[in-house]
Order: sequence, then structure tokens, then C-alpha cells
Amino acid sequence: MKRTYTYALAIAATVTWSQSPALAQNQGFEKKTFDVSQTLGERALLPAVRAADPGTVIVTGGFSCREQISQNTARRAVHLAEVLAGRI
Repeated sequence: MKRTYTYALAIAATVTWSQSPALAQNQGFEKKTFDVSQTLGERALLPAVRAADPGTVIVTGGFSCREQISQNTARRAVHLAEVLAGRI
């Protein structure tokens, strides 16, 4: 017997589009590319995180964004899978 489950989530979201902070393959940690990584983060991602209400859950799809958020703000970002699993 095959069962299909459908879950409804009540989520209000604001989407901030930003360029990759270039941390993939350690590029953002290298001295020669660190400033570029920080500049990209400051274009949209980091200001949006800093402006978010303290009760807002910050969700990102990639490791690079989560890492940059944790290193440059007082916030912690999570992956969507964590939210859907009810861990937040």
C-alpha cells in the first residue's frame, strides 16, 4: 500500500538574493580573496541579516552563506532541511 503525505507549512519569508560569498573551496579564507568575499557579503546578505528581527530564523541553502553569517554577525543561519525537520 502506497501512502502519500502532504504537509502544509505556515511560513512567511523574505528572500534576499545575493552573490556567493566565494567561500567555496576555501577561496574566501585565502588572503588574496578575503576582501572580495567580504565585499560580496556586504552587498546584500550581511546587511539583510543584521536588519532582520531577532526572532527571525535565517535560512540559507549553502555552507558559504551560513559560515559568512556566523563569522560576520551575531546570528546563526540554518539550512531549510533543519527547519522542515522541526529542529528550529
